[in-house]
Amino acid sequence: MKNAASPILGLLLLSLAATLCLQRAARAQEAAEPVVIVTFIQGELAESMMATLDRAITRAENAGAEALIVEIDTPGGEVTLMDRLARRIEMTSVQPIAYVTNEAVSAGAFIAMACDLIYTYQRAQIGSSYPIMLPLGLPVAQGGDEKILEKQLSYLRSKFRDRAQSHDRPGMAALAEAMVDPDIEVLLVRHGQDEVAMKREEFEDLVRGEGQGAAEIVRTICPRGELLNLTAQEAFDLGFSDGIVLSREELLEARGIKNARVIEVRASWSERMVGFVEHVQWLLLVAGLVLLYVEMKIPGFGVPGTLGIICLALLLFRNYLVGLAEIPEILLVLLGLALIAVEVFLIPGFGVAGVAGITCLTLGVVFSFLPFLVPDGPFEVHLLTNTISWFSATLVATLIGAYLLSRYLLPRTPVLSRMILDTGIPTSALEGSAASLNLGAGEERVRPGDRGSAVSHLRPAGKVEVDGKLLDAVSQGDYINQGERIVVVQVEANHVIVRSACAAMDREGTA
Repeated sequence: MKNAASPILGLLLLSLAATLCLQRAARAQEAAEPVVIVTFIQGELAESMMATLDRAITRAENAGAEALIVEIDTPGGEVTLMDRLARRIEMTSVQPIAYVTNEAVSAGAFIAMACDLIYTYQRAQIGSSYPIMLPLGLPVAQGGDEKILEKQLSYLRSKFRDRAQSHDRPGMAALAEAMVDPDIEVLLVRHGQDEVAMKREEFEDLVRGEGQGAAEIVRTICPRGELLNLTAQEAFDLGFSDGIVLSREELLEARGIKNARVIEVRASWSERMVGFVEHVQWLLLVAGLVLLYVEMKIPGFGVPGTLGIICLALLLFRNYLVGLAEIPEILLVLLGLALIAVEVFLIPGFGVAGVAGITCLTLGVVFSFLPFLVPDGPFEVHLLTNTISWFSATLVATLIGAYLLSRYLLPRTPVLSRMILDTGIPTSALEGSAASLNLGAGEERVRPGDRGSAVSHLRPAGKVEVDGKLLDAVSQGDYINQGERIVVVQVEANHVIVRSACAAMDREGTA
């Protein structure tokens, strides 16, 4: 038996050793294999692209990738977002390569220039980066303020020129500026043995400096009054791009990494959710604030408060993923929630803590939408102005929603109406002191000495029921547990002060 088992055991050991060797060889080959990470900027620029791009760059750096290919097909988008995407690309230690598969218009051209190399599909276009929005979201044609428009154009021209100059390609800066400003005329000039794109002002300065005959105009690339938009062939001929390719595989072959292992990084479920939240973000903010207000009007902590926190958490999660929400904004939101909790569980009614909590909460969420503390440049001023406008509209919508819920919806909803503070006192009667609690003839009122029961724990604030009325209450002395009998000690304008009925009886017996 022992002799028969030995060959089998030996075969098993040999098989195990062979498997381990093959796995080690496969891992070594995979580690030696060049890797290329591909990510995508497709459609109008959205904040979710920032999260996807950041994840792709992190993966490329961790994998020691040969290149990061950014496939671009976009009509553009917000200037501040454009700048953040471009800066993130610039920060990577992996060589970024732009591949324009269809169009890189407006902000898309800027993002392409943030990459070290630019390749285009044979029918792709790149250019046309004129700013189309003014502060408060008005189209340029309706703006009417030439100074504001010139400030925006000057700012955008300088950014495109600076981005183009980082490539150190003759004529690229002139082409980039002509994509932004229709008043810039660009010429193809023969200077010595080279043909270079120049602005007309640059050509005239060259002639004045070196004399007539030093340079001559070959043709006009972009006449004054038009925005520059380059086809794939024009971009390559003018030195704006590095080549024309028909596919990603052809691009890899042109870079000498044809056999590289390609890993595509596309938007994850959470990043797609960020894209959805981006379209309803202000609605979520209004809903969150209104639901938290409702929570403060009902006893304990229930569904409205939970839903309100979920709405605000979605906003913070979205802003955190795209790199907007940082520690200060998150701490401000947590402070707001803490103040609201104090208002709900410790202080009756709606007072300073509630107002301060909602203020901190709102400011924390709103600041998390801004990528800066102090605006720098006209487009950041535009973003700040636009955010403040939306914030003001949000506050108005919140106040209207809270009023309508309190006045009409909640009191008439069978389930929620039992949760609302109802002393039987008209709103107009709550304008004075406790004396204003007198009701009309035939109506009962809450008086000191009335007895009832605790609807919630009073620690020390909570809800009590007296003669079928649900009231805000504060315990005098010890905490009172839910369901315990209580006695009204004092009636205030918007709440009652109570103590345990058992404690009251003990005091009377001692007296």
